Amino acid sequence: MPGAAAAIFDPEAVQQAIEAGIGAERDFRIGGKVGPPEHGQPLEVRGRVTRLSDGFFVGHGPVVRGQTVASGPSACIEVNGFKLVVTSIRHAANDRGYFKMVGVVPEEEPLLVVKSRGHFRADFEPIAEQIIEVDAPGAANPNVLRYPFQRVRRPVWPLDPGVAWEE
Repeated sequence: MPGAAAAIFDPEAVQQAIEAGIGAERDFRIGGKVGPPEHGQPLEVRGRVTRLSDGFFVGHGPVVRGQTVASGPSACIEVNGFKLVVTSIRHAANDRGYFKMVGVVPEEEPLLVVKSRGHFRADFEPIAEQIIEVDAPGAANPNVLRYPFQRVRRPVWPLDPGVAWEE
């Protein structure tokens, strides 16, 4: 499936891509190596290194316009036609530069997966036909029902049904 995803934090996979070199094909375990296991496991794939980058770019979108962004050494790893942008420094992909720094032109991709909470909209909404937010596990999930709250007075909005917000 053609498309691209950014930014996946995995310094180990980036180092493996650097050692393999551009054009090399190898097995990777990408992502899922930090945080609790319920946030996801590494994705085991066979991929081809299509581009390497020092991870620096100047932001063009509204959130980081004019700022030099440092993502650390980064790689584009293509898996069955789908491009994974993997970085050495953890960032939310809030600018198209995360794709462009490894040669991916987001405007030309039929599908983009942007790993970001909400700040991505400022730069990606103008090129998106549709935005679908995904309820995925992780520390920044917007679905508060996923968190195991303790020591919370109940009932409370939005955790309990039938409770309204009170100012």
